[in-house]
Amino acid sequence: MLIVIVVALMGCTLFLEYAIRTILSLPHRITSYSNPIILIDSLSSSAMTIICLWSMSVIKLFRKWNKKNEDVMMLEQNFLETEVNKLKGQISPIFMSRALRKAALITASDPQKASQILMLLGHLLRYQLYDCNRNKVFLNSEIIFLKNLLQLKKIIEDSCFEYVLEVKGKTNNLLISPLLFIVLIQSILIANEIKSLSINLEISEKKIRFIVNYENTYRLPPEYKMEIADKLNMLYPDLYIFTMESGNISLQLDLKEWK
Repeated sequence: MLIVIVVALMGCTLFLEYAIRTILSLPHRITSYSNPIILIDSLSSSAMTIICLWSMSVIKLFRKWNKKNEDVMMLEQNFLETEVNKLKGQISPIFMSRALRKAALITASDPQKASQILMLLGHLLRYQLYDCNRNKVFLNSEIIFLKNLLQLKKIIEDSCFEYVLEVKGKTNNLLISPLLFIVLIQSILIANEIKSLSINLEISEKKIRFIVNYENTYRLPPEYKMEIADKLNMLYPDLYIFTMESGNISLQLDLKEWK
């Protein structure tokens, strides 16, 4: 379009000059208007016009490019928020429905145990619905949530299930993303093959080490590791070390630079 406009302006200039000089019987500055040299001469004289038009085009192009970048960044931000919101709802519906069925079955025979199941479910749902609406929660609250979850699994399991949750270090003043640890043990909790679970949580300054040990006879799905890594990349890019082997899951977080 810029080339077309410049050529049209050059043609209009030559036409007007020829018409005015002819009408007013003035001597013509150009001896032959069909000479190709006239085009070169006109291009050199139109340099300023080209610069002005090009400057306006560049400004327009830059605005569009900047707007596109803003749209892309907004879409990426919305995508990340959506993924994080999905992460916040990672308590398995299978686990929840199993707990409700268990409470319904034993309501008549063992009302105290059914009441305990519903009480634990209430604590879990309250934490998930209210506390997890924030981007960060206290580590101590997350540990209490994890204890309630493990206790609930122990109560609703028909077979024997034992767990150990050991916490070392100060947990009161450290903030983390909500429902972080449930992501690591989600698949283990809904597996009937798991009869024992050992969880060790160590806190040193702003470093967290979370280790899960379970029966090495149980095989986690192959895509499980990739799914966890993707979510950790969204929440803690370059701030974590995650390993998953047969019978062991390990996560190390350095939250000194986490914002």
